[in-house]
Amino acid sequence: MERVIKNLVEYDKRGRRLVEEAEEERRSVLAHMDDYKKELAKQYHEREQEKVEQFRQQAQVEKEEALAAARARHEEALGRLKANYRKNSARWVAEIVNRCIGG
Repeated sequence: MERVIKNLVEYDKRGRRLVEEAEEERRSVLAHMDDYKKELAKQYHEREQEKVEQFRQQAQVEKEEALAAARARHEEALGRLKANYRKNSARWVAEIVNRCIGG
């Protein structure tokens, strides 16, 4: 009978030890899972920051291209206006004077 009790006590100790080891393993896995989640979140954030930077750079390039195109159109229009002025200014002045004076 005493031997049976000893065996039961020994089985109980082994069972507790197994439960304790399993619990420790569970805590370890959970701790690693938390670290893994943090690392995944960090990597995701870094990738998103890279995408944002790429979009920002692309927008900057597009803005500069649009500005250059607008400046080119402005310079072209200004050139046409100046050429038109040089070509017609004497006639315009004469016509204005004629209309004001000659009536």
